[in-house]
This record gives sequence, structure tokens and C-alpha cells, in this order.
Amino acid sequence: MKKIFFILFVLASFDEIYCQEPIFVQFNNNPIYLNPSLMGQHKLRATSMASKNWSFLPDKFNNTLLAIDGQLESKNRKTLDHENPTLNYAISYRRNSEGQLSLTTDEVSGGLGVITQIHSLVKFRFAITTKIGRRGINWNNAVFVKDLDPLLGFVPSNSFIPPNSNSFWYKNVNTGVSFRLRNRLKVYDWEINTGISFSNIISQENSFFYNGNSKNLKTNAFFIFRSIKRNSRINGFYSQQLFSKTLQFSGEMKFKSLIGGITYRSQFMSSNINNVLGPSESLWFNFSFLREFEDSKFYNISYSAGITLSELGFQDTFLSHEISMQIFKLSKNELSYSHAKDWFCPGDKGVRKDLNLNKQNIDKLNKKRAKKRSI
Repeated sequence: MKKIFFILFVLASFDEIYCQEPIFVQFNNNPIYLNPSLMGQHKLRATSMASKNWSFLPDKFNNTLLAIDGQLESKNRKTLDHENPTLNYAISYRRNSEGQLSLTTDEVSGGLGVITQIHSLVKFRFAITTKIGRRGINWNNAVFVKDLDPLLGFVPSNSFIPPNSNSFWYKNVNTGVSFRLRNRLKVYDWEINTGISFSNIISQENSFFYNGNSKNLKTNAFFIFRSIKRNSRINGFYSQQLFSKTLQFSGEMKFKSLIGGITYRSQFMSSNINNVLGPSESLWFNFSFLREFEDSKFYNISYSAGITLSELGFQDTFLSHEISMQIFKLSKNELSYSHAKDWFCPGDKGVRKDLNLNKQNIDKLNKKRAKKRSI
């Protein structure tokens, strides 16, 4: 069963010459990987993330990502303007290792973006990044269907002639746009973030087998709804690359420093591999610990455990893991709001209580002044 699954995975991976890029479950903890326009959400943010898919398999399906992004705020910032335009930057490094062929990818990317206000309640984001990477493979571990015997197992043959190259370099461009909508200007009750991005816009010129141009475009769309009153967040995204499609929905609740949630994911929807195994469905349980360690500076540690629900969920592919850590500092734009720390600190209730007390004090002062005038 392991060998059959491995063969299907390899055949699917090379169906369109290029391997598909990994998709992380914890989208909120590393948003710039899915949509580069989300860089610069904070003054500074450093992220590390690692995932291990199908942990009981003897072969590696591991992904690692490191990223830094932030804002370049103007020194001439207008204090009366709650949403000043910012120039943003992002740098990231990604490495993944897949299967018995030791298929590895090392990729570095970087880029710039802008955030600006197009309406008092609507923020617009745009970014573009470039990337350069190297893919490598070990042909000595290749296994083919014709080499499998139902009784003897794997019987290697000498008929396969590997390509001359076991690695190649590539470069490409990613871009994305997104919007943020709030229901009020200062003390808001909810906000919505949504956007779309395109990765690998430029056709590649080489691979392991082919030296011509081949498209590997990846399209992503996402949404996030956050309720300040209920300290909750609902998000989802859709991603399509080559034959593979991924649809994911998540719900999270925050209680003090703890965040818990559930994620449902479906992959390989309406694709060629569905004819063999059907869609790959999984359920993930997410846990995060969010804490302020200095004024406006936070760290966030998250862990997700996923179980396979579909037919792929036999014993060795049942469990997957993902862990991440973030350290970030809130920007002046965020701190210009009365409750900018709503998701990171106690929340909107305390802010509203303070505002009501201030209003009561002002009302009392106005009444005293009115009495003095009447005398």
C-alpha cells in the first residue's frame, strides 16, 4: 500500500513537469506565503513554520518556511490620519522534501508592497515579489509499477535511464491584491479581509525532463471575517495549481492568551487523481498561545494536528503536524486606533468600558458647568 501510494504521488507530481508548491494549514500565521499583499500588517514580523505530512510514512513529506516582513513608515507621519500609506517589504526562505526520490526544493523570495486608504473604512493592499529556487532529485530511488511484484515486492530493473540532470534552477514572479473593510472608523465591531494572488506568472524554461516553456500558474483567493465582540475569527481560502485544487475553512475562538480552532481541508478536487483515490479530506485541530512580552510586542506559538478523513487515511497516512512561531511588533497605524490590540490583548470590552467612563465624566463636567452658568 505504501509503494502504491508513493507511485501515485510521484506520477501526479510529474504530470505537468513541475511539482506543486506546499500549502500550509495555518494561513493566519504566515499570510504572505499565500498572498504577498498581506506583508506589512505589523511594524515588524518574523515567522518560522514547519509541517510534517503523513508522519507515520517512512519517507519524508516535510516543509519549512522562514519569513520576515514589515512596514517602512514615514518619519513625517500625520498623527491625525489614522491610516497612513506605508511601503512594505518581505523576505522568505522555503525548503521542502518529498518522498523516496528525495525531491527537494530550496527557494528564496523577496519583494515590496504598498498599503493605502481608498475609503475611510476600506484599505487597499498590493505587492509583488520575485523568487529564485533550486529543485533536486535522487533518481537512484525511483520505483515504477512494472517493478512491483505481488509476492516478491520491489524487483528493480535496469530499463530506466535517468535524465542527465538531477537538479535545476528556476526564477519567477508572484503578485497579489487584497482589501480590508471595517464597519466603523475608530472603535469597530468587525472587519473583513479578502484578496486574490497569482504565483509563478512567468512560464518556466527548464525542468528535469523538458527545456521548453511550461506554465505552472498558481491562483489563490482568501477571506477572513473577525468579530471583535465575540473574539472569534472565520477564514477560508481556495488554491489551484496544475490539476490540484485546495479548499479550506477554519473557525477560531480566543480566550485570554489561548486561541483554539478547527480546520477542514479538501484537496485534489475535480482532478485526474480523483478517478483513482477521490479527494483528500482532512480535519485539523489548531491551538495557539499569544502573549505580549513588551509594550506592543508579541509572540505567538501555534500547533496543528491533522487527521485524514478520506480513503487516503490508511494507517500510515492518518496523522500530520504543523507548528509555527511568530514574533511581531504593532505599527503606529495599528496603535492609532483605540482598540488596535483587540485580538492581541484583553479586547474591545475593556476599551468600550473606558470610553463609557470618559463619556460619563464629560457629562458630569458639563452638568456642573451648566449649573454654574444658571446661578
